[in-house]
Amino acid sequence: EDTTLSANLTIPFGCSLQFMGNAKINLSTYKLTVNGFLHPAQHQIFDTSSGGSVEFGQYATSRHISIVWFGADPTGPVDSATAIQAALDSAYASIGGAGRLYNAYAPKGIYSFTTLNFKGTASIARPGIIGDGISNTHFKQANNANSTGFEVGGSGASENVGLVYFEGFTLDG
Repeated sequence: EDTTLSANLTIPFGCSLQFMGNAKINLSTYKLTVNGFLHPAQHQIFDTSSGGSVEFGQYATSRHISIVWFGADPTGPVDSATAIQAALDSAYASIGGAGRLYNAYAPKGIYSFTTLNFKGTASIARPGIIGDGISNTHFKQANNANSTGFEVGGSGASENVGLVYFEGFTLDG
């Protein structure tokens, strides 16, 4: 059964978060912090469409945050930019503990997108995207006048963003 947060929530270290069936959490405008173990799911588990966010602690999961958890469609025709950006933003917010770097993970599939922003600061590496291999994971830029593809940087033109990590996928378009 789906759940809607009505306040910020932290899953403490030592506890685990597991989703049964196709259940998901609607974050509304709140933040979910996962410091415990997250049992991986192969479907959307977080709905951040109303402005909520998810942050992972040092022991929450592997260093990969699945774009599917945020609603990315691996079949290709649907623009998954919002879901992929939510996973990237979550990975960026989760940087911390002993310099731990999270990345967005893209399972096997074809993901259509308009624009993705890899933001950050010059003092730390930026989260990137790791796919299931160049023959398995494909990103296809939508043929859209507003599409700018992969943007590396933040909101300021003077921002020096340094390193962004990409591995295991093909970029088409």
